[in-house]
Amino acid sequence: SAPEAAGSLELVALSRQSRPADFLQGIPCRRIDFDDPGSFRGTLEDLDAVVHLAGLARSSDPRAFYRANRDGLAVLLEALARHGPGVRHLLFASSQTAVGPVPEGQEATDEGSPCRPISHYGASKLAAEQVLRQAPLPWTILRLPAVWGRYDPDGLNILKTARGGLLPVIGGREAVLSYIFAQDLAPLLPRMILNERLYRGVFNAGYDRPVRLGEYCLAVRRLLGLPPRLRTLPLPRWTGYLAMAGLAVVRRLAGGNPAATADKVREFMAGRWVQSNLRLKEALGLDELAERGALADTVVWFRGQGLL
Repeated sequence: SAPEAAGSLELVALSRQSRPADFLQGIPCRRIDFDDPGSFRGTLEDLDAVVHLAGLARSSDPRAFYRANRDGLAVLLEALARHGPGVRHLLFASSQTAVGPVPEGQEATDEGSPCRPISHYGASKLAAEQVLRQAPLPWTILRLPAVWGRYDPDGLNILKTARGGLLPVIGGREAVLSYIFAQDLAPLLPRMILNERLYRGVFNAGYDRPVRLGEYCLAVRRLLGLPPRLRTLPLPRWTGYLAMAGLAVVRRLAGGNPAATADKVREFMAGRWVQSNLRLKEALGLDELAERGALADTVVWFRGQGLL
């Protein structure tokens, strides 16, 4: 849970929601509006540091990504300048997608790799990083890979795919990706907050070992007590482009934010999303970052919720 991960830190949540999410139970929650810097009055004055985890990861409207991710961060920075005189550090959760997938012929990207985002989500996160670099207060950029765990709908969709036993593979390339579970990411954050070694630096998170999506699905099936067999459904690359065109039509006709979007299909088709975590491990004095039970915990939790 968040309080356990925080250790000796006193946590306060800033939320856009009028009713705090279930996972914020036990944490005082203050409501704010990322469209209005004035809404932060009375919420920042007693804080020493801010961890900015809010963002928009899925939308059928490309402009919404930039409003939420880039402009939302700019509003937070303005609010901190007005109402957060005691805040000494801003830890910003960016994304691996700000860099883009691994170029052909390379094993992984790192913090020095050229940024070539292929989705509006990734481009909006990169734009937010550029805004943050101009901020006067000490900041740290943490580029997250896929983060799964309890409450996460994207992670649940993969678990359901594993349960079904059929994995689509577009263009003959099975997805290989860096990832981390929220249960293992959360304990890292207190070690990063107000850590001067990390000020004005960019760091990649993720386990030491990336995973093939098929390998991950087989592990899930074992935990579910199902035969460790997985069928793949090879699909030509043009089906991905067809899906993007179809989703664009759905957006125009129905509006809203469908579960699948052209942005997500584009990222899925890229195939290899692997980033090095060596710089973060060195900065925090970690020998390894490995998954040791978080997947099993997540599967048990979703089954207990009747969702798997």
